[in-house]
Amino acid sequence: MPIDWSPVQRFFNGLDPNASFEGIAIGHGKLYVANERTAPVIIVVDLETLKVTGHFEAYPQAGSFFGTHYSDLCWSVGRLWVLCRQHRVVLEIDPETRQVLAEFDYRAVEDALGYKTGLPISVGLMEGLAVDRDSIWLLTDNNGMGRGGAARDIRPTLVRCRRPDRK
Repeated sequence: MPIDWSPVQRFFNGLDPNASFEGIAIGHGKLYVANERTAPVIIVVDLETLKVTGHFEAYPQAGSFFGTHYSDLCWSVGRLWVLCRQHRVVLEIDPETRQVLAEFDYRAVEDALGYKTGLPISVGLMEGLAVDRDSIWLLTDNNGMGRGGAARDIRPTLVRCRRPDRK
């Protein structure tokens, strides 16, 4: 798409080509693009004009030693949803006010999968996100690592979690 990225070029890392454009979502005539980690922002593009109309940041409540990584975005039920891999949460964002409305912590779900990272600390593995009226769907990027009880099973995992705001 012929989008002029110059208004947000300062957020792109020229040394780390894997540090930008981690997720997209489309809603209300806008394209939302997640700039992953070097300078984490969510870029807003008007789909009619293909012009960058702004950018914003959304932060989880708890901090993370690894900083904020927007790993994926999803548009569902009139809201923007943001997967923050290192915080191990999904944020529900009001697209007009850009305020965090809710936060879903999936740490226990990810820990239960038992992937062995080889690191002494837990890092987020979820990199794919989809949301519907009742569920949050998360997809691992396990980089070929096996799970605890099945070390030879290196397949990624798709997990369906009931939305915490749905009974």
